[in-house]
Amino acid sequence: MSKFPVIFSISVTMTSAISMLGTPSEIYRYGLQPVVTNLGLPIGIVLAAYVFIPVYFQCGVSTVYEAGVAFFKYKNNNYRTVFFGMCRKSTYEELRRTESNINVIHFQT
Repeated sequence: MSKFPVIFSISVTMTSAISMLGTPSEIYRYGLQPVVTNLGLPIGIVLAAYVFIPVYFQCGVSTVYEAGVAFFKYKNNNYRTVFFGMCRKSTYEELRRTESNINVIHFQT
């Protein structure tokens, strides 16, 4: 397969109809902050293409999931389950706490 179908496929995947419809309202409501936030996206793509993907290729895996499975293949499943459960719970708790703080600030103003 040539480069152009892959490039167009990635572009279409990253740019959805919801983002096209929602971007003007985000800019109207929050100013240029969403635009500035999206400036880091090309930097992340280049970083992934030149730093992370060659490392995965040398390890013989194609995704982060495969690398994680290879790393934990010989470990005890109970430890893995507890570790990822704790990470997920702490992340969820932090997101809920942040969301409730944002709601309180929003209703106070």
